[in-house]
Amino acid sequence: NRYWEFCSMRLKFLILITYSLIAYLVIAATPYKLALANDANSYFITAMQVVNDHSVIKSFFSTSPQFIDHGYPTFLAIIMQIFGSGNIVALQISNYLLWLISSWLIYKSLKLIGAKYAKIGSIFMLFSPLYLTFSAKVYSEPFACLGTSLMIYSVVSMIKQQSIYSKIMLTLGGIILFSTKSVL
Repeated sequence: NRYWEFCSMRLKFLILITYSLIAYLVIAATPYKLALANDANSYFITAMQVVNDHSVIKSFFSTSPQFIDHGYPTFLAIIMQIFGSGNIVALQISNYLLWLISSWLIYKSLKLIGAKYAKIGSIFMLFSPLYLTFSAKVYSEPFACLGTSLMIYSVVSMIKQQSIYSKIMLTLGGIILFSTKSVL
């Protein structure tokens, strides 16, 4: 049994190393202009307003594009405050970390319901070309996916374990999802 635990640890390590290398290669292959193309540029502009005004509240009433919700740009502004406002790579890496956490939460959800192929499903999710590309382009999908996967995990966890943390995660996931993909 210890052999299988050791193999499992080696597999987890191998997956994390492989994911990190792929993320690095995709980031390196994504030019600056492409990283901030389309919606990503609007998120970046809104995040810069939050950083420059030092206020999330001011940014809600600013001249940012009307279709941009402020949850994701606020997250980007926090990353910009920590790593510098011109550090696009930090934003890309944070997106990859969001996607990694989302994949892990889906794996935990599948394990809780007893899914036979939970590892394979979460590995496919982790290495999805669509989300690897979205993460490199600073799109909001990894952030929204975090909200969704938090909600999925919390609902499954409430059904299986009845924990107060499940209710907190459900609320947090709802806030993240609503602040990223609301229709207001």
